[in-house]
Amino acid sequence: APGLSPLAASYRSGELLPVQGLAIPYRTRSHFDAQSILETGLDQPVGSASGWLNRTLEVLGGTSSQGIAVGGPLPLSMQGRIPVATWAPSALRSGNEAFLDDLSQLYNLDPVLADPFTAALTLQEQAMALAGGSSKRGLAQFEQLFAATGRFLNAPDGARIAALEFSGWDTHAGQGLANGTLDRRLNALATGLLALKAEFSADAWSKTVVVVATEFGRTVATNGSGGTDHGTGGAALLFGGAVRGRRVLADWPGLAKRQLYEGRDLRPTLDTRQMLKGVLAAQFDLRAAELDRLVFPDSQSIPALGGLVA
Repeated sequence: APGLSPLAASYRSGELLPVQGLAIPYRTRSHFDAQSILETGLDQPVGSASGWLNRTLEVLGGTSSQGIAVGGPLPLSMQGRIPVATWAPSALRSGNEAFLDDLSQLYNLDPVLADPFTAALTLQEQAMALAGGSSKRGLAQFEQLFAATGRFLNAPDGARIAALEFSGWDTHAGQGLANGTLDRRLNALATGLLALKAEFSADAWSKTVVVVATEFGRTVATNGSGGTDHGTGGAALLFGGAVRGRRVLADWPGLAKRQLYEGRDLRPTLDTRQMLKGVLAAQFDLRAAELDRLVFPDSQSIPALGGLVA
């Protein structure tokens, strides 16, 4: 996508690794269930009130100074026994934006209302863009939030793990191509990642990994509204000075009709937990038993991907 072109130099220098054909272990087209799986690290959308990042902090012997959630309320991935700080720049949010963000948090707790609300909010943003109005709700925050995260992580005795969440990727209509709804959001993501890097010292950046992931992919073909619907296999990005990049990691399943999942989606060939385990094992020197039983419970059959991090 043209919007990701600011990251081209990072790819060439080996600091960017796209991962394709990735999916959570639970087959669903529900945002509510899929988001729960992505954040808890389990293989079912029930059974845990803690997230895999908080359990990582617990294994590391974490204290309240080692984890931070930036940009909003504490995400499920960071909830658990270890206290985690939160920070959000209130000046970035207008009254309407703050109201919608807070409303989103409430709706996302409800399995019936979460998906319709997410779709309605995204369609509203797309309609404003098509009408020539402002479509930057949330986009203007990317760079500042990423930069702030970089400062928190780079600070002496700063946090070891940070989490950011951004909504607005549910492009059921008017997705567009170059400079379309999705492309503008991807450009904000790319710019934000570079803003994060700019806050690090060279030494700290050489030890840093950023994981960019979403709960599921999109349908391969566009729908009648010029968008894509909830899919299965998707993509993730690993970005950072510690990443072994300059390649695309995939057991590529193909796009022929017979190769698609349920005839419409990219077939998943990698479990999201494989990637996450590979990053955590290398980054924090976690043992397989810790990853298989504590961070991602009952996942002994899911091997970590090696060679992701230098």
